[in-house]
Amino acid sequence: MAAAYYASYGPPDAALQMIETHIPAIRKGEVLVEVSAASINPADYKMMGGFFFLVDFLLTHSPGFDVSGKVVAVGTGCQR
Repeated sequence: MAAAYYASYGPPDAALQMIETHIPAIRKGEVLVEVSAASINPADYKMMGGFFFLVDFLLTHSPGFDVSGKVVAVGTGCQR
């Protein structure tokens, strides 16, 4: 699957790159969403720029808290 990803801090045009990665395994309580649209919101932008003091653990990260798509698989324990 394709994913936007960053491994260094900076503005989106410098930090973001498109990568091919595996489809994640679904764990208990999770759903797998086939994303049709995603945006970079202010929180994503600030984390990518290194503006949050606890951001080190997010340095290798795919941004996109805001997504739209279709649920294609459901892990155990999920319900409406």
